[in-house]
Amino acid sequence: MFERFLPESIEVILLAKDELVSVNKKLISTEYILLGLITQGSRKVQTQWNGNDTTVVPGIAAKILQAAGLTPEIVRSLALSSLVQSRETEEIDAIEFNKESASSSAPMSKQMSPNLKNVIVTYFHECRFNERVLQSFLIASQRANEFEQKDINTGHLLLGLIEEGEEIVNGTMSNAVKIIETLDTSCAEIKQQVIDMLGR
Repeated sequence: MFERFLPESIEVILLAKDELVSVNKKLISTEYILLGLITQGSRKVQTQWNGNDTTVVPGIAAKILQAAGLTPEIVRSLALSSLVQSRETEEIDAIEFNKESASSSAPMSKQMSPNLKNVIVTYFHECRFNERVLQSFLIASQRANEFEQKDINTGHLLLGLIEEGEEIVNGTMSNAVKIIETLDTSCAEIKQQVIDMLGR
């Protein structure tokens, strides 16, 4: 699954991890993926894809979330507030999850350069995700399959984040969905906008 992530989606994870480091936390939970989605494309990033340099630009998720009024500053503040202090779910191994969720029937991504593949393998071994985040990645992969799209972009990640987050787990929605709803933003409207853009 992770090998299907486009450079923009990999950048989301990098940004989420950077945010964690800045607040001395280690486990990537849904609010930090949301923050990564909003800030993605805000800085110039060069990465290797098929052996060629690719400049990462704002993806579908960043455009939709920013248009809905979400800003990095607001989400960052709420991520540290009492709103999301309730624990989501326990950490599970990201690499083992990836192996278990891989499907031979899923469409394969375009061939990566060896450099990018090594970055993904190494980086995801270093990342610590909670279960809700990994489940959202699995939903994102399923949505990409439904659209017959080989690669997982930020639009798929946002769909997965919201759809997983709306499920009640341990008596609560995910932190990411709590933040979105606190800002009087409609998750249903955001999902529809993503679906419309993915379908173009």
